[in-house]
Amino acid sequence: GVNNRDLKTLAVDLATAERLRPMIPAGVIAVAESGVQTRADVLRLEDAGYDCFLVGSSLMAAPDPARALAALLGRDAGGPEEVVRA
Repeated sequence: GVNNRDLKTLAVDLATAERLRPMIPAGVIAVAESGVQTRADVLRLEDAGYDCFLVGSSLMAAPDPARALAALLGRDAGGPEEVVRA
């Protein structure tokens, strides 16, 4: 996986994942780690070629983690399991 957090400064930059994605060989599952807070972040990283994401802080800080996860996935927390790409 590609960690978007600089472990020395703790700064997060999603451009790190975008920059390093070409270095991940075809056929290897690409994981973007850290800094994923919004649906737009998920879409940005999907567009960069990432298959999955490690999400921690944004869910832990959310008052309703289930709803926050549903929002990241583009789903209505109480509705059908349909992914919406916007």
